[in-house]
Amino acid sequence: MVLLADIHVLAAAFFMGLASAAPMGPVNMLAIRRGMIGGWRRILACAIGFATFCAVVLSRHFLH
Repeated sequence: MVLLADIHVLAAAFFMGLASAAPMGPVNMLAIRRGMIGGWRRILACAIGFATFCAVVLSRHFLH
């Protein structure tokens, strides 16, 4: 049981470090705000939406 708690702490520290290393643009600030208010599902929805938008825009840019 202690091992599970240690893994949870290490995973949380990893994701906090990753979040702080990411450039703070408007989408990242939106994701952080939504996550603090509504939980991890809102962050996931924001991230999937942004990734889809980037994929569509970049595919149009590189295909033409």
